[in-house]
Amino acid sequence: MKHLRSTLFLCGIFIFLSFRCTEEAIPTPCGCESESIEYYENVVGTIMRFDALYIELQVSDGTIGVGPCEGLGDEFRTEGLKVIISGELKRICPIGTSNSKVTAPHPLKLTSIEILKSN
Repeated sequence: MKHLRSTLFLCGIFIFLSFRCTEEAIPTPCGCESESIEYYENVVGTIMRFDALYIELQVSDGTIGVGPCEGLGDEFRTEGLKVIISGELKRICPIGTSNSKVTAPHPLKLTSIEILKSN
């Protein structure tokens, strides 16, 4: 009987510890301080506004909205303005839950931006 109690006690401790010792996932760094996931060079974009200013870029696989990490200077704060940018696309931070449809611009660390001169 004493052996049975010891076995049950040890099983109870094992079960308790197995539930308590779960590893938490290490979050992937995101936002302006994250790793670069793509580099754009001399890409044409349009300044847009939806709650905040962002740049809509025409890239090879469609369009992407980017928000400059450094913000935009006053000369670039005109909606519809065409610009040429270069910069490092950063990992976007998740917003809301996996079931939500919230979208936000991808962070972009600008290396250059200039107004597109019309012909």
